[in-house]
Amino acid sequence: MSVITPHDPFEVARRIHGEGSGVGQRGKRAFVALTRTNRGRIGLALLTLSAMVGLSFGSLGLAIGLRTGNGEAVQGVFPLLFVLLFLSSGALPRNLIENDWFQTIATINPVSYLIEGFRSLFISGWDGEALALAFGVSIVILALGIWAATAALRTRIERT
Repeated sequence: MSVITPHDPFEVARRIHGEGSGVGQRGKRAFVALTRTNRGRIGLALLTLSAMVGLSFGSLGLAIGLRTGNGEAVQGVFPLLFVLLFLSSGALPRNLIENDWFQTIATINPVSYLIEGFRSLFISGWDGEALALAFGVSIVILALGIWAATAALRTRIERT
């Protein structure tokens, strides 16, 4: 077995695909090859954080849908959640925001921490604090969403 040096992702794919028996071995080798590099770890963190944020906001939509029993209500809440994006540090990092009131709102807004986690992966490469805060906020939102969805489902089952 040859050592895989993942400088070129296409070369990595060719070498992995050509070696080994079975999909499991190829997948394991790809994972090991990619996590040995900083780019691979960043890509894995990006994929995981994206999945966590998607699940988090999906759980909020699920909770609202189960509570109201109406798809239009879920769609109507979207503008309220979209406003959180504009009141976050999405356009400008928090340390560069000059208005005190806007910086305070961006600091309170949990979406700011999610955005800063993604920003750290794209710009600085790996910022442990920003990633920990982003994963922590997404886990809290996911837990609250699942809790609210479970409570709404119990209420909905009792009504029927």
